[in-house]
Amino acid sequence: MPPIPEFLGGPNGWMFWICALILLGGLLWKPARGFLKIVKTLLAFSEDWNGTEDRLDKSGAVIEKGRPGVPALLETVRSQVQNSHNTNMRDDVDKVIDISEQNVTAITHLAAKLDKHISEADRSVTKQDENIAKIAEDVGKLKSKYAPET
Repeated sequence: MPPIPEFLGGPNGWMFWICALILLGGLLWKPARGFLKIVKTLLAFSEDWNGTEDRLDKSGAVIEKGRPGVPALLETVRSQVQNSHNTNMRDDVDKVIDISEQNVTAITHLAAKLDKHISEADRSVTKQDENIAKIAEDVGKLKSKYAPET
């Protein structure tokens, strides 16, 4: 291999170091980019956890309203769950569950009654069909007995 000319930095000169830095940068670019994504994600999580404050301009007017962090949101939920009536959301949920169980029992009872009424109606229809057939037979007998033959 021919030697590197002096105007390019010579052997172990500036051209060698520039090429080495470009090669090193190319090799480390993907891992560095992945590491930066992880850092960016952790910073976003930290901002969501801690919340943000209002952004103000020079005059003190609010430019962007701040967001509460996770602890503040949890405290808001806790205050909504534990109200001033010495009850909590769990008691209300239990009441709703009890009412729904009572409704299920009532619906089951009504379904049993409905089945009973349907079977009674079926028997009634069958009996009516038998009566209609008997009446039709009696009418046929009366017709043959009293109707004039034409």
